[in-house]
Amino acid sequence: MKIPQLKAVRMLLSEVGHTILRSHFQAVFFYAPSLVWKTLNNKAGVDSDDIMHAADQFDKTEKMEDRDRILKLIVNQIDRFVGSSKRRRPKRNRGIGKGHGNYLVVLYFVVKVLYAANIFSQLFVLNKVLGTEFNTFGIHMLERIQDDEFGTVHANSSYFPRVTMCNFRVRRLGNVHRYAVQCVLPINLYAEKMFIFLWFWMCIVLAMTFLSLIVWILQMTLARDKKRYVQNHLRSEERIETDFDQQLSNDFVDHYLRSDGVFLLRLISHNTNNITATEVICALWDNWKTGNPFAKETPPPPLSAEQTPEKEVDDDDDGEPRYVPNLEKPSLPEEKVPLYPSAPEPSTMEKPPLKPPVKPKPPPPPKPSHLAKQP
Repeated sequence: MKIPQLKAVRMLLSEVGHTILRSHFQAVFFYAPSLVWKTLNNKAGVDSDDIMHAADQFDKTEKMEDRDRILKLIVNQIDRFVGSSKRRRPKRNRGIGKGHGNYLVVLYFVVKVLYAANIFSQLFVLNKVLGTEFNTFGIHMLERIQDDEFGTVHANSSYFPRVTMCNFRVRRLGNVHRYAVQCVLPINLYAEKMFIFLWFWMCIVLAMTFLSLIVWILQMTLARDKKRYVQNHLRSEERIETDFDQQLSNDFVDHYLRSDGVFLLRLISHNTNNITATEVICALWDNWKTGNPFAKETPPPPLSAEQTPEKEVDDDDDGEPRYVPNLEKPSLPEEKVPLYPSAPEPSTMEKPPLKPPVKPKPPPPPKPSHLAKQP
């Protein structure tokens, strides 16, 4: 009777080994999207993980000197990244890549899709591993609970049976006897609980991943939402007070930050808090205005709708031109200087002042004859 026990132990160890191996494969597949993000993120010209780490240190630091140093580091990294992507801007407005300012956003969407696809495929891969319909395992368990059959039918579950028939052979006196007896599988009692938790955990993570993907798509594709997000933070620190500042903030989002810059600011807000994101946005705003000569000029007086000319600018989001009020100072017409100046007209010539007439001198009186010299 020792042989059946040894076989049972070997079968149990083999099953445990296969279970551990399957769990390692599952862990590798769940880590694969994160590996894709870290690999391709470094090729964007900025390490978002370092920026998030610096933002977390900035939030936890209390010394003003250290806070100013970390804030300056974050602003320099983001400014270098958005500036380099702006220099590589292609001629076409629509597209995907670093020059279009949406490389990180598209990469983030791809990683989100990979996470969702991995979870969805895991449900069907476990069908082959367990030999059952694991993708509907949780639904069947809920139906049994609803039908009050959880206590009776659960013992004879086809997924993880606790009681089954075991076939084994026993050698006695040179003969092999085959037996089929009822045996209990207590390990299935724990395996079932683990896989019930695993099924519900996968479904919840899959639903939250899809919901997060939809929210991020709406936030990063709607130009109005991106502008509203940045402008709300600037207004909280009184950086936007006039209509001229409002126009500057639109240019700040559309042509400086663009989609990748706003995406990094949203990541800072999600990983730390809104206060840290506000300070970073205001620091970027001040740094941008310092290097933007147009932002330093005094805003012109407000014009009426009829007097306000319009200028055509490019819109990075939809690729179509849009028209905004031209707030630039109108240049005065240059005076044309003739190459060969002509003589002034007589009417325009300056007349010299008139001199009083000079009276002629009278001739000297004749001398008397007796004073004349004798020859």
